Parts: sequence; C-alpha cells; structure tokens
Amino acid sequence: SGTPSTQGNYTPQFTVTDSINASVSVTLPLAITTLPVLQITAGQTLATGIVGTFYSQLLLASGGVQPYTWTLVSGTLPPGVSLLTGGVVSGTPTTTGTSTFPAKVTDAAGNTQTQTYSITVGLGLIGSMPHLAAEGGWNTTFTVINKGTTSAQTQLNLFDDSGNPLPLPLTFPQIFPPPPVAYNPQPSVSTTLASNASWVVEASGPANVPFIEGSAELNAYGNLDGFAIFHYDPSQQEAVVPMETRNAASYLLAFDNTNGVQTGVALENVSSTAA
Repeated sequence: SGTPSTQGNYTPQFTVTDSINASVSVTLPLAITTLPVLQITAGQTLATGIVGTFYSQLLLASGGVQPYTWTLVSGTLPPGVSLLTGGVVSGTPTTTGTSTFPAKVTDAAGNTQTQTYSITVGLGLIGSMPHLAAEGGWNTTFTVINKGTTSAQTQLNLFDDSGNPLPLPLTFPQIFPPPPVAYNPQPSVSTTLASNASWVVEASGPANVPFIEGSAELNAYGNLDGFAIFHYDPSQQEAVVPMETRNAASYLLAFDNTNGVQTGVALENVSSTAA
C-alpha cells in the first residue's frame, strides 16, 4: 500500500515465509497510471421544468477520485428546486422563469471544477383550441375561466397551421377604458387569473388583408377551462371552438348539416413529434 508518485510498469517480486521458514516467491506485474483529470461533462443541457410537476436531473462529471460532492457556488435555482450533494437537481418548481447558477464538483482528492447551468420552468399544457381565424374580416375571441379556488398563472400561445408561433394583434375587451389599439402582433400572452375569474383575449387585425388561420394552446398551473368564438364580420357568421382538455383514444363529434349549416373539424397535434 501507499501513494505512488511515478507512473510506469513494474515487476516486483514478492516472497512469503511461514513460521517454519518455508518460503515461496512470485513476480506480479504492477502498472501505475495517472487518473483522468476531474472534469464536468461539457455542453450538458438541463431539461425544461413544468410548474407543479416534480423535476429531477443529474449533473454529470468524470475523472478524478470518486465519490463526487456537488455544491451551489452562487445564484439560485428555481423556487422549489434544490441541488443535492450527489449532483441531483430535484424538486417541484412553483413559478415560471429561467434560473442560471454555477455549480461546483469536488472529488475525494480535493480537486474541483465549476460550470454554469440554466433551467427554464414553464407552464403545463391545459388544452387546445384547434381553430382560429383572424384578419381579413375575421376575429377570434378567447375566453379563459379559472375554475379553481386559487389564482393561476396563465399563458395563451398562438400557432399557425405548421406549428410555428403565430403573431397576431391582440386586444383585451375587459380593460376599461380600453387602451389605444396598436398593431403590435404577439404570438403569446400571459396573465395571473384570480379564482373564479375570466380572461378575454381578442385576435382581429386589418380587414383589407388575407385572413390567417391557426390554433391556440393554453398553458397554465391550475384548474382552467375555456373556449373560442371566431366571427366573420361581413356575413356575421361565427362558430364556437371548445377547448379540448382530454387526452382520449377517440372522440365523438356531433354535427348539423340541415338548412345549409356547415360543420368544420379542426385537428391540432399538441405533442413534440409528428403524429
């Protein structure tokens, strides 16, 4: 035993002698190498968290002398999340936002390395309203309702038919007196919705341009529901689009084709892969 100071390949001979002086010898190869340098895995991207959902991510390192001990150098993690000494970042996030923090790993020999990480916490998907129409004479009004007993962080996201963010001019009819209307298209809008309160968002735009179609998704932390109504000003036609919150294997759709009434079916893929 001991702490070797020089690397290399050695062939020491060992002799063992018993209590009556009988002995035997053997040569055993011995290789002395250097340990890989302690390093934190470069380029590790931490997964996105969701408010109210348990989060767990392992920070990665290699080399040095195990075991490793991880500590937070400065900054803060998302509220509800902490860094354990074993390198696990875990907890249940309570608010949205992006947190950046440097973490340090120390091996059993006292070697250290530091790296900065970032975690973004968002809101979970509540449901989708898979059809909207705006501009060119169309406007869509979204109504979101908080059915819970506490306030809820709420975000409405708009997408075009290819799944890309869809910036539209948004107004808020509940604000009185209404602010001056400015053509400032937005693909997403957020609010904190009080218990039993509703939130109305209208997407409209100029009438002298081609109309735009797409879909909307509601992300939130809470018990929310809602619907959308899209309306065509020249003919006063309109239709209601309920928010779909289920994740069912199949759906039954009622329809009416009497007296020239038309029924449209809109599908939206809310997953991260094609379906």
